[in-house]
Amino acid sequence: YAGMIIRYTRLEGDLTNQNSYEIQDAMTVEDDTHKITFITPPSEYVEIELTCFIDIGTTDTEINVGLSSASATSGYSVLSGELEYDISMFSDDELDDDMFVVKFICKASHLASIGSSNTFYIGFSTNGSTKTAYLRYGYRASHGNGYHPMVIKATALPATIYDGT
Repeated sequence: YAGMIIRYTRLEGDLTNQNSYEIQDAMTVEDDTHKITFITPPSEYVEIELTCFIDIGTTDTEINVGLSSASATSGYSVLSGELEYDISMFSDDELDDDMFVVKFICKASHLASIGSSNTFYIGFSTNGSTKTAYLRYGYRASHGNGYHPMVIKATALPATIYDGT
């Protein structure tokens, strides 16, 4: 299984309009579709990779992202503290829009038993500060092109991962 993509989510909206979600001050799953579901592989190690476009509208904006075990409907619930990251280039008196690639490494303690199903959601925040930032994907009819899709990929990892110890 090592290296095998075990699930893939690609969100691009309805291809007629963009999807836009204002990122909140507190960690929030913006939509129930911002998820990935996969089966725990024998190694009990999975890399979750997120690729998304974030439109930052105010200066000095810090973006946090994390894995949630609960949906938007249920409310963000951190899967594990070490799986919440500060991902932003802390904008310095200028506005920044950027593609973000974030990788989470889930191990046995984060996952259901081997062969069982896991569903994780992606949550975002502006680190407790009132800022203007949006997660965007889908077609922009006004521009005749689209934002990059939001992609969440689960890849099985080897049973042994070197961690520096």
